[in-house]
Amino acid sequence: MKKAKLLGSEPRRSREWLRTEETRAAVIRKRLKSIEKRYGRRFRGIMDDAVKLAGTIEHLARFGQSRSAEEAVEIAFDIELLSSLLEAEIDQILAS
Repeated sequence: MKKAKLLGSEPRRSREWLRTEETRAAVIRKRLKSIEKRYGRRFRGIMDDAVKLAGTIEHLARFGQSRSAEEAVEIAFDIELLSSLLEAEIDQILAS
């Protein structure tokens, strides 16, 4: 039931959400790369993890757009989990 609330029952709505998440992850990944270039080795380990997570979210969201509605909902939950991990990584970077 929660899945239906999250994405709605329409496959098109699920795909729109996935497109939004793909774009969001791409923007975050690019921003992190820019910060990494600016500050160099200072954030190396944490930054690498965050960039990889953003890239994974981006790829999963793109992949989910071509899947069935049921699969897209499952992928969306994976993306939500990875997004929370990414937020934790970013919080760690900002706290440094």
